[in-house]
Amino acid sequence: MGTLALGVMFLGLAERVIQRRPELTDGLGYPDPLDAWVNVGLLAVALAVSLLVPAIGYAALLLLLLEHE
Repeated sequence: MGTLALGVMFLGLAERVIQRRPELTDGLGYPDPLDAWVNVGLLAVALAVSLLVPAIGYAALLLLLLEHE
């Protein structure tokens, strides 16, 4: 879960760079870095829950369902 959180965090950083430099896109739309940061937060909470309550394990990843689109 930590690895997932780090991966999503770096994707969020890449989206932020793209947003600051629109010439890197095709102009059809810009990614919203907030979505990535919400996922990072949910993954961090899931990691904390799974570490604090080991019986839950990977079921803590169900917290990712709280993200809306």
